[in-house]
Amino acid sequence: MRLPSKRHLAPVLALLLSASPALAWTQIKTDEFVAATQLDADETYILSYSCDMAFGLYVLAIETGEPWDAEAEYQETVEVVFTVDGTALEPVAIPVTELGGNIGLMLTEIDDGFDIVYDGLLAATARIDASLLDTTLTFDGSETAPAFDDVDLICWDE
Repeated sequence: MRLPSKRHLAPVLALLLSASPALAWTQIKTDEFVAATQLDADETYILSYSCDMAFGLYVLAIETGEPWDAEAEYQETVEVVFTVDGTALEPVAIPVTELGGNIGLMLTEIDDGFDIVYDGLLAATARIDASLLDTTLTFDGSETAPAFDDVDLICWDE
């Protein structure tokens, strides 16, 4: 099974920066993928749920604003604890990878922990926090279920 190309998420940052900050989730659709994305409260990190249109493979990702250094040695995974509307989910080890030229964390539906995070985020109605390393990211949890449903519908309708 082919994993979605990391370059699929490259245009996300540019599109998000041009989107209205009032929108919790922004939908991005190309010939290769569809995604629901949003910037964190500090407008530094991007949370996304996407689907590779050719293979129907789903991905949850966090893209940082920090450039990827091909010469650097990164941890293989980072433990992330998502807190949805005040309820912490089980910690999940998410692989570190290059996303759009930046350091990112990418969890595919075939990775352990995907269902825990997906189901938790899907239930969000107000706030999503992601705690990793010494940072807590805050995202708007409103409209998460409709945003994820739209990704699913478009992915399987095409």
